[in-house]
Amino acid sequence: MRNPRLYLYVTKKGEDPEVIRRYKWYTKLFKFILRNPGMFRNQMLSIHDAHGLLFDISWDQIRRLAALQLKEGELRKEIRKFRDGRNWNE
Repeated sequence: MRNPRLYLYVTKKGEDPEVIRRYKWYTKLFKFILRNPGMFRNQMLSIHDAHGLLFDISWDQIRRLAALQLKEGELRKEIRKFRDGRNWNE
């Protein structure tokens, strides 16, 4: 059985999802968000895992992270900095 903690999904902040698309990797999740600008542009988004809310992030912050073209491990480090409240470029 797969570890459910690894699956991520996105919602608009404060809303419940109608259909949940689960992703194992932040890079794939961010590509999905950027492929669907009509649904997510100019919105605050909430990233969840199986246990609940991980963090809130804006469309522009996701675009910035995707533009860095980081591998998954490096992207997770950047997200950890973001969640801890540190600057992106430290």
